[in-house]
Amino acid sequence: MKKNIIIMLVFSQIILISAVFIASSVALSSQHQLFNNLTFYKPDLNSNLISSSTPSLLGKWKLDFTPNGIDISADGRYFVSVEQDFCNVTLFDRNSRRWFYDMGSYVSYYDVAISADGQYIVSGDDQKNLTLFNQAGFLDNFTLGTAVRAVAISQNGLYFVAGEQSGNINLLNRSNPNPNKINFMWSYDTGGVVNSVDISESGELIVAGDSDGNVTYFSKNGTIIWEHNPGTGQVSSVAISAVDSYIVSGQRSSNNLTLFNSTGYVWNYTAGDWISSVGISQDGQYIVAGGNDNNVTLFWQNGTKIWEYDTGNDVRDVAISADGQFVVAGDINHNITLFNRNGFMWNYTTGYSVTNVAISADGQYFVATTISDHYVYLFGPRQPSQPNPLLLLLGMQQPGDQLIIIFLIIGLIIGISAAAVIIFLVLKKRE
Repeated sequence: MKKNIIIMLVFSQIILISAVFIASSVALSSQHQLFNNLTFYKPDLNSNLISSSTPSLLGKWKLDFTPNGIDISADGRYFVSVEQDFCNVTLFDRNSRRWFYDMGSYVSYYDVAISADGQYIVSGDDQKNLTLFNQAGFLDNFTLGTAVRAVAISQNGLYFVAGEQSGNINLLNRSNPNPNKINFMWSYDTGGVVNSVDISESGELIVAGDSDGNVTYFSKNGTIIWEHNPGTGQVSSVAISAVDSYIVSGQRSSNNLTLFNSTGYVWNYTAGDWISSVGISQDGQYIVAGGNDNNVTLFWQNGTKIWEYDTGNDVRDVAISADGQFVVAGDINHNITLFNRNGFMWNYTTGYSVTNVAISADGQYFVATTISDHYVYLFGPRQPSQPNPLLLLLGMQQPGDQLIIIFLIIGLIIGISAAAVIIFLVLKKRE
């Protein structure tokens, strides 16, 4: 009898050792086969990975109605969207929706802008409101004369400009002594619907483009520095650099891309169809344009074309990083496309037309909206996640080492269970 018990116990230990050995082998095999091709990721808030690798989708949020504008803070930590068709202003961070604000029924938002540090937001809507928000939500609103079609905010969030349906350009700021209230400064009537506005990072200079084809350049005190009509057709988009005050505009009908400086006209380029969106780097050295000729085109400040890329369909929006290193574009062929100074880098295909894009100052994060399924997308760099402290303690520093622990535990459970069953049967037999 004792001999049989010993044999049973030895047999059970063989089962236990075999189970652990097999489990470990499977785990190691799985690690080599699976984790050579798969990495666990988490968002990296400081890395510069997009320069050397492709970006990744960090988040995707569904809105209630059609998005009509988007903007992102300089560091890419915060971004904000507005919706038309009676809905919301929504602030996001890289992980979640922080808040949304609903002005009420029958309010359609036209445009939105966020300060460089993400602390202040302004929006314009069809109910004549310019509305101010901060990280916590609503602060104040100011009622203008007609629908607010375009807005921009200075880098420090102190000044904002609003362009109206009536043709008025308005400069406002956060008032003293209460920085959470809007203070009206001045207004100027351009005569045409204001489609696009921009403001220098200091708030000292303002530019506007209107439906009569005018590009108007102002100082902070409301003085017109110059006004030009670079061609027939309404101005669809304007942008201003931070250094040396270079201004770029894009037009419909005449299809003109025009560069100006502080004294006026510099050069002009005629595209194959109307230009829907333009952007300029902080130093004014790089200019980007996109439009209905399907092309995204990057230029030097002297007018030389660096590259041109055919997206295959109308380009709805473009944005350029502060240093001009990266460009992002959205088109009605459902593509979000990333470029660098050498040209095409990467694209992502959504389910519907991409209507709005924005990019962080360093180009590492960018956002986009789609029109029919109402999504907001966030893209950016990722890095491998930090190992679990338990894995480090066990000398296992790769994410796949977690499988080894799992299979070892399973093997031990199987072996111990088998030994217990055998011992139970032996004892039962002795009874």
